[in-house]
Amino acid sequence: MRVRAFATIRAGQAGFTLLEVTLTVLILSSLAAVAIPLFGKVDSTKIDRAKLDCGQIADALMTYMKDTRLRPTGRDGTPGIRALMADRGSPPRLPIAVRSTSLDSIVRTNTWASSRWRGPYMDSIPPDPWGQRYVVWTVNYHTSRLVWVLSAGPDGTLQTSPDHASPQGDDIGVSIQ
Repeated sequence: MRVRAFATIRAGQAGFTLLEVTLTVLILSSLAAVAIPLFGKVDSTKIDRAKLDCGQIADALMTYMKDTRLRPTGRDGTPGIRALMADRGSPPRLPIAVRSTSLDSIVRTNTWASSRWRGPYMDSIPPDPWGQRYVVWTVNYHTSRLVWVLSAGPDGTLQTSPDHASPQGDDIGVSIQ
């Protein structure tokens, strides 16, 4: 039994010309040149949306504090609450053990029945583009240091602690001063 390694084309059989092969390669490489940058665009769009959401949350918290003259540190206002977390999305992995309360309850409802409350300050707080909850570190509300509004980014792990001067790893966020 003989096995042929290569097929031969005899006269009269159809085959591809060099021009057809070249044209096919050019078309495929043109499509790849258009499609490949779009993958990076999707990531930058998600990052831009996370920055925008963090900015809106920060604005809502600033307006809340201006109206109520209360720092949003949880239902009872005690400094034991270290973070506010949005209600929608899965919780991100945090670098430290954290006692948290609902960010939504502060910007969407009158948590302390304050007569100065003018909210809701946001209609809803969506999950970040990767399905995680947004986090606000509230530890520094009682000091003059930065307060971070953060998305854990694509990896879902929040790497920015309350004391960092800028977002760490792939975290995305804005600071409130």
